[in-house]
Amino acid sequence: MSTTRITWQMIDAAMDSFKPTSGGYSLAKRGIVTLASGERVFIKLATNDDTKKFIAKELAAYRWLKKKGYTHLPEILLERTDGFVLPDLSRLDWSNQWTVAKIDAVFLALDELSGMQLSDEDLANLSDFDMGNGWQELIDEPASLQKLLENLQDYPDYANAIKNNLKQFAQTADSYLNEKDQYKLIHADVRADNLAYDPNNHTVQLIDWNWMGMGRKGIEDVALLVNIAHSGFSVEDHCSERIDPIAALALAGFWFSRSTRRIWEGGNPELRTLQFKSALQSSKWAQF
Repeated sequence: MSTTRITWQMIDAAMDSFKPTSGGYSLAKRGIVTLASGERVFIKLATNDDTKKFIAKELAAYRWLKKKGYTHLPEILLERTDGFVLPDLSRLDWSNQWTVAKIDAVFLALDELSGMQLSDEDLANLSDFDMGNGWQELIDEPASLQKLLENLQDYPDYANAIKNNLKQFAQTADSYLNEKDQYKLIHADVRADNLAYDPNNHTVQLIDWNWMGMGRKGIEDVALLVNIAHSGFSVEDHCSERIDPIAALALAGFWFSRSTRRIWEGGNPELRTLQFKSALQSSKWAQF
């Protein structure tokens, strides 16, 4: 926690010390600033209208979660319409390296979020997390489907499964994603670079809340497990009970569909490669 009353004038005066941080795929400016006092803080600033909207949503989520008593998030030190300041959490573990204790801490935070008691007013103000049915998108966009099948040349079993079962995949995903009586509150973007783990007390702080909403908890869990699997950690040996095959099927369609799209101007093209890789992992758990 900061012991100094930080102002935007102090931040502006220290911007020469700005060091960008890795992680995240938006165009927002994010990094560490060292103030004149020597204190280091994290800043996130909008760079265009889209990132300004995302920052507004994220700040609203922080305020609401704090009001609800949710503890797995950092303190907002300073905010304005185009950005905010957090404590410097770089001493904590942001890596995509996992232990059972770290995984348990993250799932504890997510389970507490999804188990939060919500009033009718809360539910009225919370939007649904609309992931979209990627399988249906591939049906509706033949060029994207053809591009995907070309990308799957080294994975003929998956390509054949998609060609032979695409309509059924779309129907299954549609039923799952639209079962709204099963919706819970989810973060919707939990991955290694959106969480800070403290190995000393086995606690976690989650950031990047701009996608928060009501959605399927299985989607949240499987998306995180895919990220964990990318690190080489054996998810099947330690977290198999968290793998929902239907959620994995829906995620595979979403990521396969997104992997065929052109990246937005200024965006990181590696995102599409990561989405394709994530779709392959989800497909494995969906048991095509």
